[in-house]
Amino acid sequence: MLNKKEALKAFIKAEEEKIKQLKISLEQTQQDARESPGSNVSHSDTMKFQFSNLALGIQKRISEAQETLILLKKIDLYETKGEIVTGGSLVALKNTDTEEIITYLIVPDRGGESVEINGQKVISISIATPLVHEIRGKKKGDEICFREKNFEVIGVQ
Repeated sequence: MLNKKEALKAFIKAEEEKIKQLKISLEQTQQDARESPGSNVSHSDTMKFQFSNLALGIQKRISEAQETLILLKKIDLYETKGEIVTGGSLVALKNTDTEEIITYLIVPDRGGESVEINGQKVISISIATPLVHEIRGKKKGDEICFREKNFEVIGVQ
Protein backbone atom coordinates (compact mmCIF):
# COMPACT_ATOMS: atom_id res chain seq x y z
CA MET A 1 0.00 0.00 0.00
CA LEU A 2 1.10 3.53 -0.70
CA ASN A 3 2.34 5.83 2.02
CA LYS A 4 -0.23 8.41 3.19
CA LYS A 5 2.37 11.19 3.47
CA GLU A 6 3.49 10.48 -0.09
CA ALA A 7 -0.12 10.61 -1.31
CA LEU A 8 -0.78 13.90 0.51
CA LYS A 9 2.39 15.39 -0.93
CA ALA A 10 1.27 14.42 -4.46
CA PHE A 11 -2.21 15.92 -3.97
CA ILE A 12 -0.74 19.12 -2.52
CA LYS A 13 1.66 19.43 -5.45
CA ALA A 14 -1.18 18.86 -7.94
CA GLU A 15 -3.36 21.49 -6.24
CA GLU A 16 -0.50 24.01 -6.21
CA GLU A 17 0.04 23.39 -9.93
CA LYS A 18 -3.70 23.84 -10.57
CA ILE A 19 -3.63 27.19 -8.74
CA LYS A 20 -0.59 28.28 -10.75
CA GLN A 21 -2.28 27.40 -14.06
CA LEU A 22 -5.53 29.08 -13.03
CA LYS A 23 -3.66 32.27 -12.14
CA ILE A 24 -2.02 32.26 -15.59
CA SER A 25 -5.47 31.80 -17.19
CA LEU A 26 -6.90 34.59 -15.05
CA GLU A 27 -4.13 36.97 -16.04
CA GLN A 28 -4.65 36.23 -19.75
CA THR A 29 -8.44 36.52 -19.47
CA GLN A 30 -8.18 39.85 -17.64
CA GLN A 31 -5.83 41.12 -20.34
CA ASP A 32 -8.25 39.96 -23.04
CA ALA A 33 -11.08 41.78 -21.23
CA ARG A 34 -9.05 45.01 -21.08
CA GLU A 35 -8.19 44.80 -24.78
CA SER A 36 -11.71 43.94 -26.00
CA PRO A 37 -13.99 46.68 -27.30
CA GLY A 38 -16.69 47.76 -24.88
CA SER A 39 -20.33 48.44 -25.63
CA ASN A 40 -19.53 52.14 -26.10
CA VAL A 41 -17.26 51.22 -29.05
CA SER A 42 -19.42 48.54 -30.61
CA HIS A 43 -23.03 48.07 -29.54
CA SER A 44 -23.10 44.49 -30.83
CA ASP A 45 -19.82 43.35 -29.27
CA THR A 46 -20.05 41.79 -25.81
CA MET A 47 -16.54 40.33 -25.65
CA LYS A 48 -15.41 42.61 -22.80
CA PHE A 49 -18.43 41.54 -20.75
CA GLN A 50 -17.88 37.84 -21.57
CA PHE A 51 -14.18 37.94 -20.71
CA SER A 52 -14.98 39.74 -17.46
CA ASN A 53 -17.49 37.04 -16.51
CA LEU A 54 -14.99 34.35 -17.42
CA ALA A 55 -12.41 36.04 -15.18
CA LEU A 56 -14.88 36.00 -12.28
CA GLY A 57 -15.39 32.26 -12.79
CA ILE A 58 -11.64 31.65 -12.81
CA GLN A 59 -11.24 33.72 -9.63
CA LYS A 60 -13.87 31.52 -7.96
CA ARG A 61 -12.02 28.37 -9.04
CA ILE A 62 -8.76 29.81 -7.64
CA SER A 63 -10.45 30.48 -4.29
CA GLU A 64 -11.86 26.95 -4.19
CA ALA A 65 -8.47 25.45 -5.08
CA GLN A 66 -6.80 27.54 -2.36
CA GLU A 67 -9.35 26.30 0.20
CA THR A 68 -8.74 22.71 -0.93
CA LEU A 69 -4.99 23.24 -0.58
CA ILE A 70 -5.42 24.48 3.00
CA LEU A 71 -7.57 21.44 3.83
CA LEU A 72 -5.05 19.05 2.28
CA LYS A 73 -2.26 20.57 4.34
CA LYS A 74 -4.35 20.02 7.50
CA ILE A 75 -5.17 16.35 6.85
CA ASP A 76 -2.15 15.23 8.86
CA LEU A 77 -3.70 17.01 11.85
CA TYR A 78 -6.78 14.77 11.67
CA GLU A 79 -6.96 12.26 14.42
CA THR A 80 -6.91 8.94 12.61
CA LYS A 81 -7.83 5.95 14.69
CA GLY A 82 -5.06 3.61 13.66
CA GLU A 83 -6.36 1.08 11.20
CA ILE A 84 -9.99 2.32 11.21
CA VAL A 85 -11.32 4.27 8.20
CA THR A 86 -12.09 7.88 9.09
CA GLY A 87 -11.68 11.36 7.62
CA GLY A 88 -8.11 11.86 6.43
CA SER A 89 -7.49 8.13 5.92
CA LEU A 90 -5.77 6.63 2.92
CA VAL A 91 -7.82 3.53 2.10
CA ALA A 92 -7.18 0.73 -0.38
CA LEU A 93 -10.23 -1.24 -1.50
CA LYS A 94 -10.14 -4.41 -3.56
CA ASN A 95 -13.08 -5.34 -5.75
CA THR A 96 -13.41 -8.99 -4.76
CA ASP A 97 -14.96 -9.91 -8.12
CA THR A 98 -12.39 -8.27 -10.42
CA GLU A 99 -9.39 -8.09 -8.03
CA GLU A 100 -9.03 -4.40 -9.01
CA ILE A 101 -7.53 -2.27 -6.25
CA ILE A 102 -8.66 1.34 -5.82
CA THR A 103 -6.93 3.69 -3.39
CA TYR A 104 -8.75 6.70 -1.92
CA LEU A 105 -7.67 9.64 0.20
CA ILE A 106 -10.66 10.75 2.26
CA VAL A 107 -10.80 14.55 2.24
CA PRO A 108 -13.17 16.96 4.03
CA ASP A 109 -14.56 18.52 0.87
CA ARG A 110 -14.26 18.67 -2.93
CA GLY A 111 -12.96 15.23 -3.79
CA GLY A 112 -12.73 13.83 -7.27
CA GLU A 113 -9.14 14.69 -8.07
CA SER A 114 -6.65 11.95 -8.81
CA VAL A 115 -2.87 11.60 -8.81
CA GLU A 116 -0.58 8.81 -9.87
CA ILE A 117 2.12 7.62 -7.51
CA ASN A 118 4.57 4.95 -8.65
CA GLY A 119 2.11 3.88 -11.33
CA GLN A 120 -0.79 3.61 -8.89
CA LYS A 121 -3.80 5.91 -9.12
CA VAL A 122 -5.08 7.55 -5.93
CA ILE A 123 -8.44 9.35 -5.92
CA SER A 124 -9.48 12.00 -3.42
CA ILE A 125 -13.00 11.36 -2.18
CA SER A 126 -15.15 13.63 -0.04
CA ILE A 127 -16.12 12.48 3.42
CA ALA A 128 -19.73 13.25 2.46
CA THR A 129 -19.94 10.64 -0.32
CA PRO A 130 -22.04 7.49 -0.01
CA LEU A 131 -18.95 5.27 -0.40
CA VAL A 132 -17.23 6.91 2.56
CA HIS A 133 -20.40 6.52 4.64
CA GLU A 134 -20.25 2.82 3.81
CA ILE A 135 -16.56 2.30 4.67
CA ARG A 136 -16.29 4.66 7.64
CA GLY A 137 -15.39 2.73 10.78
CA LYS A 138 -14.20 -0.30 8.81
CA LYS A 139 -10.74 -1.79 9.20
CA LYS A 140 -8.37 -3.92 7.16
CA GLY A 141 -10.03 -7.21 6.22
CA ASP A 142 -13.62 -5.91 6.48
CA GLU A 143 -15.87 -6.42 3.47
CA ILE A 144 -18.63 -4.19 2.15
CA CYS A 145 -21.18 -4.30 -0.63
CA PHE A 146 -21.55 -0.98 -2.43
CA ARG A 147 -23.71 -0.49 -5.52
CA GLU A 148 -23.96 -4.23 -6.05
CA LYS A 149 -20.17 -4.66 -5.98
CA ASN A 150 -18.22 -6.40 -3.23
CA PHE A 151 -15.11 -4.79 -1.79
CA GLU A 152 -12.55 -5.70 0.85
CA VAL A 153 -10.62 -3.08 2.80
CA ILE A 154 -7.02 -4.15 2.21
CA GLY A 155 -5.25 -1.20 3.79
CA VAL A 156 -5.86 1.85 5.97
CA GLN A 157 -3.45 4.61 7.01
